[in-house]
Amino acid sequence: MTSFPLWGPTYAEMRDPRLLAADVRRQADALRASDPEHVLNLFNIHWRDAEGRLPMLRIPSAVSGVAANILLLDGGSFPSGSLKVGPAYAILMEKELRDGIRPGAVQVIGPSTGNFGIG
Repeated sequence: MTSFPLWGPTYAEMRDPRLLAADVRRQADALRASDPEHVLNLFNIHWRDAEGRLPMLRIPSAVSGVAANILLLDGGSFPSGSLKVGPAYAILMEKELRDGIRPGAVQVIGPSTGNFGIG
């Protein structure tokens, strides 16, 4: 059996999941659909597909009428189907590593879904 760290992916691994060990990547990919609540789904918190591409759509300025291109990123591949998983994970991981919080030892209160970015 593969040994995994007690925490999830590093920021570098979230930016580029190809940095993960191949067996961890394979297991996390398989668990995405078969067992979405499995802890290894933390390793599915990233923007890139299996080939390292970003799931995005570029809207050219000729279509949007805006001087700059607009890029739409699809966060539907995140665990729970929400891109909010990444910031929540990062906040909790930093507190766990820096301050030693542990599940069950403290109560974490976060902003509501509608105000996540503001909170």
